[in-house]
Amino acid sequence: MLSEPPLDLDRGDLQFNLSYGKGWFGWIVQGSHRVTGEDVVVQILKEEATMEEEIGFREISRPSLSGAGHPNVLRLVGHCYEAVPRLQIYELCRLGDLKTFMVENRGGVGRRSGDFWKAAAC
Repeated sequence: MLSEPPLDLDRGDLQFNLSYGKGWFGWIVQGSHRVTGEDVVVQILKEEATMEEEIGFREISRPSLSGAGHPNVLRLVGHCYEAVPRLQIYELCRLGDLKTFMVENRGGVGRRSGDFWKAAAC
């Protein structure tokens, strides 16, 4: 695992493996960090982003920063802000996203703790 708090990572150490698709601010891809071997999800800010969009892009990582070490908050492992496109690198939830997990397991929704949901999805 990469150390906390989030690091300025060298984008050359990232390998992109699978595109999840386009998000609000740009692309979401699965990849790995070549130095640590950690599997990650990378948010890529679109190159033509406005200043307002770039500020919003950075703001969405705040819960991951303020909740560092909390079992129910996805961990921001690093970022690459030194060049365009800007990147934010998060831990990978191996079993998929929480929304899909909850939809597929509707019978348990409301009866489980938050700890169960992150543990089940990551």
